[in-house]
Amino acid sequence: MISLRRHTRQTTAGFSLLELTAALFILAVGLFGTLQMYNVLAGKLLHVQESGIAARALNAEIETLRALPFSQLTDRENAPFVSQPFGTDNLVNLTTRLTIQPHPDSRLKLKQVTATILWTGEHGRKIEKSITTLVADKEAPR
Repeated sequence: MISLRRHTRQTTAGFSLLELTAALFILAVGLFGTLQMYNVLAGKLLHVQESGIAARALNAEIETLRALPFSQLTDRENAPFVSQPFGTDNLVNLTTRLTIQPHPDSRLKLKQVTATILWTGEHGRKIEKSITTLVADKEAPR
């Protein structure tokens, strides 16, 4: 008797080498993208922190100048800050500049004050933040 056996293909459980390679490639691309995003975000966070420090130092300098008597606000250009900027130890190559000029309309008892902070950021990039305000003579007759 001749037996006719059916030859059926058995399905194998598990992954083939090609499927495993493709899965590892997709996982590696996703992991690389995540690490790259983390690196970029860390740089942005550092920039935001440095900008916050600079903004606080600028505001402190302006408030110090506003507290001074108007007669002590002598004209100067690119002079150092009157007060020592607090908390700026982490800013690399920090430079401060203070410019005090009379207001263009001489009838007004005003001084135009500009405070500027320059520092070197990540990758040697030069960063500059400044603030300009007007300070009035509070003792002048109205």
